[in-house]
Amino acid sequence: MKTSTVGVVFGLALGASGCATYPYGAIYDGTTTPHGMMRVNGDGTNKTGSKRGEACATGILALIAWGDASLSAAKEAGGIKELHSVEMRDTNILFIYHQGCTVAHGE
Repeated sequence: MKTSTVGVVFGLALGASGCATYPYGAIYDGTTTPHGMMRVNGDGTNKTGSKRGEACATGILALIAWGDASLSAAKEAGGIKELHSVEMRDTNILFIYHQGCTVAHGE
């Protein structure tokens, strides 16, 4: 294959793969997406619930990180006993500052 053909095939594959994932910004990212566990346990009513709890972990320059972004910490923060849905909120600025939060909804 010629180099240009390989480049076109690679570009098409890369573009098509973007449709299968959630967007991620290299310069700035401020997205909220379903948590991975919701893909497995996503059946049923999936109602939001009246309570919301959030737990975050933060990192700087991929050198230091702190925080507890666990589901149990998010449930505790919101006083949630019955979990209905979970989201992941992500904030990234130039790979200098990164924060990932687990957001739990329920009763």
